[in-house]
Amino acid sequence: MQFSIRALVALGVASFTSWRLTLVTLAAVPPCAALVSWLSSRIQQGIDMQKNELATSSRKSYNAFSLIRVVKCFNGQGFEYDKYVASINRAAQYYLWQAHLSACQISCVRFMSFGMFVQGFWYGSSLVASGSLSSGQVLRTFWACLVLVQSIEQILPQTIIIEKGKAAGSSLRAIMGQSSCSKQPVERHYPRRCKGNIEIKNVSTIQTS
Repeated sequence: MQFSIRALVALGVASFTSWRLTLVTLAAVPPCAALVSWLSSRIQQGIDMQKNELATSSRKSYNAFSLIRVVKCFNGQGFEYDKYVASINRAAQYYLWQAHLSACQISCVRFMSFGMFVQGFWYGSSLVASGSLSSGQVLRTFWACLVLVQSIEQILPQTIIIEKGKAAGSSLRAIMGQSSCSKQPVERHYPRRCKGNIEIKNVSTIQTS
């Protein structure tokens, strides 16, 4: 909220001082915003894949520990370990994929901020030479645009946390939907009469040490 409000205030100051210089200075924002949005969608895919792999690894470890006697009986310790490590490695690869995409987002914003110096001062110097703006107004507009881009840059690292929260919320919603469905009464049928006798034959006791 802090960085969002600061970005809106900086945009208002820059537009009030000189809307033409603001548009030229922020000319690279739309393509960079489109690229950042596309990268965010790819990050969401990586988060979903990592979540699935972590769930798979948790399920495998739970099954191995809950049925540890069966694993020992078939000498499957190495097999279960290899399956768990492979799942964890795939989750780590998806996490690295998210980190690389996040770095691409930040680098895109950094490139946009550096490009602002070129186009902003170039057009600002032409406005000062023509007498449309003073040097102080040009600097105020430029620094307001720079504060706007820096605020956006501070917001981008938080998008991964928000996307992870969305993924966790969707999983929780699915679990709640399954629990609500499981609470529905199950129709059962019982026989009215049971005929026959229960007999126990050849019963003996075995003593174990």
